[in-house]
Amino acid sequence: GGGKVAEMIREDGIDILVELGGHTAGNRMDVVVRKPAPIQVTMIGYPNTTGVEEVDYRITDGVADPTAWGEERYVEKLLRLSNCFLCYTPPRCGGERGVGVGKAPCETNGYVTFGSFNNLAKVNGEVLEVWARVLQAVPNSRFVLKCKPFVNKKSREKILQDFKKLGISSSRITLLKLVPSNLEHLSSYNCMDISLDCWPYAGTTTTCESLYMGVPVVTLRGNTHAQNVGASILSSIGHPEFIARSINEYLEIAVGLAK
Repeated sequence: GGGKVAEMIREDGIDILVELGGHTAGNRMDVVVRKPAPIQVTMIGYPNTTGVEEVDYRITDGVADPTAWGEERYVEKLLRLSNCFLCYTPPRCGGERGVGVGKAPCETNGYVTFGSFNNLAKVNGEVLEVWARVLQAVPNSRFVLKCKPFVNKKSREKILQDFKKLGISSSRITLLKLVPSNLEHLSSYNCMDISLDCWPYAGTTTTCESLYMGVPVVTLRGNTHAQNVGASILSSIGHPEFIARSINEYLEIAVGLAK
């Protein structure tokens, strides 16, 4: 249990304990609340304050958590890194890049394909409405989505019906299921020209994967850490032009890239 783990940490003389789960599934906040180390830090796994006073610091950056916000929303003291608080290591194959970046699919297809491989829980009504407006503004464009729920027929039918209500035919939507390996997953990005981010909970791993595979990502800044992760990643790689500050600007960037 948490008490036994905390005791082991004290016996080992750990000076700084870093927890990576926050309040996500499988977390060990039961250890952290016992304050087994003199300095305790949280980062990466949970996009908000832990609310646990025994956690001293939270590692972030000035884009995900702008200094103008202050720190009133956190019980932790924020440690803002000078660059993005994240790092990404793609899967490799024998020490080499496992997946090649293909040419833009629009060159072969004759039309632009937008896409999102984010968790379906992040795709809310407003996001879908804006994506539909993007498709309406770019004639003959398509949209590809990929996530775990699409193994279920009802989930596929539901998302297609949602697009239909917004005036988008199912013939313009491609739904992909999960694939067995990370390398195959990365290869799936080669069917996408432009990646569109979600809000108010932006993508993280999917944004890194898109960029690694040469696919530009359009994201929308907001007033929470969870929404600003995409902006943090894009700022760190030198592409702030893909960061929107309003829905209208998001539309302009997405449609502009398609042209």
